[in-house]
Amino acid sequence: MAAMPMLAGVGLMMVCCSSSSAIMMMGGEEEDPDPDLGSGSGSGSGDSCVETLSGEKDEGYRGCQTNTRSGKTCQNWNIQTPHGHQVEVGKKGVGDHNYCRNPGGDDTIWCYTTDPDKRWEYCDPVGGRVCDETMSGEKGVDYRGCQTKTTSGKTCQNWSMQSPHGHSQKLGERGIRNHNYCRNPDGEDKIWCYTTDPDKRWEYCDPL
Repeated sequence: MAAMPMLAGVGLMMVCCSSSSAIMMMGGEEEDPDPDLGSGSGSGSGDSCVETLSGEKDEGYRGCQTNTRSGKTCQNWNIQTPHGHQVEVGKKGVGDHNYCRNPGGDDTIWCYTTDPDKRWEYCDPVGGRVCDETMSGEKGVDYRGCQTKTTSGKTCQNWSMQSPHGHSQKLGERGIRNHNYCRNPDGEDKIWCYTTDPDKRWEYCDPL
């Protein structure tokens, strides 16, 4: 996870002033997902909720999820309490709302929480992650289903893990993310995954 350096210590703050606004940054115990404040647009604060996870690392998500995976309520992006931050409203779907977004290139959508003891957490779309079991693309390269078992029944290793099998697959490319769904990122005959069996590095999969 790309991490933004944070100021340490309770009560430490810095005020950055411009001609028309001031941004307050308050230190926290946890590091934030790294916000890229220089590109993208749209507040995503309208009434339309599109729960599709789109774009690199789901940065195109414009849905209306307001709770994290653990059930915590998201903090409105437009306020600085209970957690101060630097994420800019009006860019990459961040607006005057508390919908989950991914403005900074983290693994997937997330939000600051209203729990003073938990700065931020990841989210899933409303209704959960969409599983498309269609074998699309050449040799299934565009498969975006939720199969987590190989053809022999072995459990897939999470792509973000390097154990029991180390690898060089890159998160955010060809459906590879922080999950253990079968994918085909490198042109094999069909979808596959590394397995959690130390004695079997990888196996092919079939869709659900």
